[in-house]
Amino acid sequence: ILTIIFMIESTLATKHGETVNSNRFSNENSEYYYNLNNMDKKLRFVYINQQYLVSKYGNYLLGKKNNLIPFYILGDMEYEGNNYRNALIYYEKAVSQNSYDLNTVERMAISYLYTEDYEKALEMSQKLITQAPSDFRGYWLKGLSLVYLHKLEEAIASFNKALKYTGRETKAQATVLTSRSNAFLITGKWEKALSDIEKVLQIQPKAYVVIINKGIALKKLGKKKESERIIQEILPHIENKYTRACAFATLGDKKNMLKELEVAIKEDIGNKVSAKLDPDFAEYQDDPDFRKIISK
Repeated sequence: ILTIIFMIESTLATKHGETVNSNRFSNENSEYYYNLNNMDKKLRFVYINQQYLVSKYGNYLLGKKNNLIPFYILGDMEYEGNNYRNALIYYEKAVSQNSYDLNTVERMAISYLYTEDYEKALEMSQKLITQAPSDFRGYWLKGLSLVYLHKLEEAIASFNKALKYTGRETKAQATVLTSRSNAFLITGKWEKALSDIEKVLQIQPKAYVVIINKGIALKKLGKKKESERIIQEILPHIENKYTRACAFATLGDKKNMLKELEVAIKEDIGNKVSAKLDPDFAEYQDDPDFRKIISK
């Protein structure tokens, strides 16, 4: 499953709880902020109702004496609502004012991927590497960018570099191994993909997206029955629409795959980008019904 995965939880699982850098809140100056009173109803709704944002910024915002909030928080709001183009508007404003941290750079790279600006995503991943050369995320995001740019061998090399900074049997390691397994699946290196997949499942045995990848590898290695068995076992437990679409695609169930994928794309436009290169949908790339959905 070629989706941007962190901690192997959800389609946009990079939405993890980072530690907030207090420097982002220093030297409060109105030019770095947006007046909360000017927020439109939709954005205000997202702001009030996002549990993620409340847990991340709640104490800071409750302690404020005015309604001015940093542009990068507006970016986070839009990002959490899967509005990646809008998120980039605010993130770019924050970066232009040097009011950001590594988490902002990471989310900018992901937003560029999901808006299909792969060169900019690559640029941001390199920026992250430059600023934090021992942080795995820069190399991992560079690898993802290179996958979308169809530079698979370079992508694999970047994932290899990322693994040097993840630690052993960590969620970060599982993240990178999953991404590398996708690259191996795209390049037809089934056994290498399966090796990475087995390592991930030792860390996270119930990672459905990885089990589906295992199904792809087994199917390509001539073990179709085993592939179908493991996917059918997990299918009743999968709630994420994109992941369900991937499962049905691997099983060869075109009708249900298209049904789930269409809903998944409506929920998150990033899924449309993922589907264009995802090994789960490799057999459907020339299918007119599939092309219609991902071209909307």
